Amino acid sequence: MDLGYGQPYCYRGARLCVTWELHRTRPYAWSGVCVHPEYCRWLLEQPELTDIRCRYSEGTLFENGPPDQPCGAGADELFGFCGGRCGDTCPDPFDGVPSCVGVSETRGFGVCARSRVRCGRRDGSVAGIPPGGACMLLSPMALPEYAGHGWRVVRETCVAYRARFPEEVRCLGIDGRDL
Repeated sequence: MDLGYGQPYCYRGARLCVTWELHRTRPYAWSGVCVHPEYCRWLLEQPELTDIRCRYSEGTLFENGPPDQPCGAGADELFGFCGGRCGDTCPDPFDGVPSCVGVSETRGFGVCARSRVRCGRRDGSVAGIPPGGACMLLSPMALPEYAGHGWRVVRETCVAYRARFPEEVRCLGIDGRDL
């Protein structure tokens, strides 16, 4: 199971990854280029292009677009909420890729991740969480190999996001327990 980069997914809150489904090397593998939601809406209206789809950060398919929701409150000032009405607010992290994850068909905004590097359970604990951080797991997770893996986020932001979307977000501490 790869815990490395989720690339080449486009980790921007305002963009999605467009994939060519016929060229997937494995059922869970997908990659593509970054596009705006307007392109994804146009794509859905093209009956001859059914093998080209847009996907969100957790791999779910773009169908109607994210809901128009106000930006949430209670997040960390630097690594807070992003996408939708929150805007492109993520800072450039160490690896140089602003990472906004969580925007989906049911969530109108996402969370600024500290990195594209995934976090996940190992031997009862969670690997890859910096001090003051959490591992944010989203559901539904369309990529089975990432079902127990999430993104490195600030604890405060994760808890605020979970409060907004309690059925779809889990926040794990370094001990592997829910925060």
